[in-house]
This record gives sequence, C-alpha cells and structure tokens, in this order.
Amino acid sequence: MSEMGQFSLSVNPAGVALFGPMVNAEVGLGQHLRFNTHFRFPSLGFFTRVIYSPTESMGGYGVGGGIMGFFGKKGNWGKLCLGLLVEYSKTIAEYYYDPLSSYYTGGSSTNKILVAGLHAGYRFRFRKGFFIHTGMYFFRKFWPDRPDLVFPLPQPDIRFGFEF
Repeated sequence: MSEMGQFSLSVNPAGVALFGPMVNAEVGLGQHLRFNTHFRFPSLGFFTRVIYSPTESMGGYGVGGGIMGFFGKKGNWGKLCLGLLVEYSKTIAEYYYDPLSSYYTGGSSTNKILVAGLHAGYRFRFRKGFFIHTGMYFFRKFWPDRPDLVFPLPQPDIRFGFEF
C-alpha cells in the first residue's frame, strides 16, 4: 500500500440521520498531518429538523476546518486518526399559522452555532486511493446568541472518499 495522498475528497452521507451530510476536502501538511475543511448541509439532517421543527421550509449551511493527524506504519492499509475541528453553522427555519394550535407561528428563526471538538477515528485504505473513514466527533456546541445553551455532543463519522 502506498503512502497517503496529499489531497483527498470525501462525503459523509450518514449525516442525514443527524445534523446533515458533509463534503470534506483535505490537504497534506507533510506525511502525517492534514488540513481538513468541510461544508455541511444541516437542513438535510433528521435531528436538525427535530430540534427546529420547521413547518414550511428549512435552509442553512455549516463550514469548518481543522487539523487531522494520521498515525500508523508506512504503507499500512489503515491509519489511526486524531484531530481538532471547528465549525460555524447557520440554519433558517420558516413557520406558519397552525389553525389547530390557535396561535400564529409565522415568520422565520435564524440560529447560529459555533462548534469546537475532537475527532478520533480510523481510515481504512484500499487500492486506487479509495478509503472508508470511520470515527466519532466529540463536539461542544456554543450558541453565540444563547450562551446558556452549551453542551457536549458525540456524533459518528462515516466517510467515503478518494486520496490523490
């Protein structure tokens, strides 16, 4: 097995069950370090919709990045991964009047979230640059407009991608 590529692209479709799927890009900073950047689609996440309960529509985005370190023997089929990440996310949920509840819920709600966290995982590497990355994020979410709502949140990470 060859050394890790200096650039990779991956997707995390499992995010649909939680806070939205992500698209990731990594750039090598030497043989063992990678700068990771990602874009999240929070409105496509089931748990995001449960939290904000939009009655009309929902939109938003999440952008983030961090440093990922990969450890393992040269040419190994897999690598242990540890990293530090941050993300800024903004969601917009739209509501309407519900005649059954007899009160007006029209308008929209904009929520801004800052996330910092640790990542631990393992990257299974295959031929032709394909990989499956499994792991867990240990996020701490911060609401800039609601500092009283700060709590830890684990989130699984399952990515499919290619190294170049």
